[in-house]
Amino acid sequence: MVNMKYFTPIPALLIMGLFSSLMLVSSNVYELLNYLEFVDCVGIVVPVVGLLIYRWKEPDWERPIKVWLIVPVLFTLVSIYLIVLPVITRPFQTLIGMALILTTGVPIYLLMKKEKKWSKDGRIQNFLDKIVLLIQKSLLVVPEENESSS
Repeated sequence: MVNMKYFTPIPALLIMGLFSSLMLVSSNVYELLNYLEFVDCVGIVVPVVGLLIYRWKEPDWERPIKVWLIVPVLFTLVSIYLIVLPVITRPFQTLIGMALILTTGVPIYLLMKKEKKWSKDGRIQNFLDKIVLLIQKSLLVVPEENESSS
């Protein structure tokens, strides 16, 4: 969702600001970074590895952005180092970080995946649609356009 006047992702900025403020409450910022570094690196490297796989399996696809192959390869190697190093040097803190992400993200994913089975009339989806509409009206945002709707 993008603001109609300033063309900025206002909801994303507000959520990131909220999370950043919550992280400032921590008494030890370095410990917080240790917890989340592993998960963050994994989340960043997965799309880059996907890019490499697609470049290898589908070499004839049109690529609107041209990148030398060495750039994603070097990025992947450095990211793998940053993923493996905390597992070896700080396994307990890495497990805490993984547990934090799994205990917060997986239940929401499962709730949304199973929503159709639990609510035959779509009550959860209707509730979420009302929240999205409220956010769109209050922050003057419109949803991003999909290529399929053009």
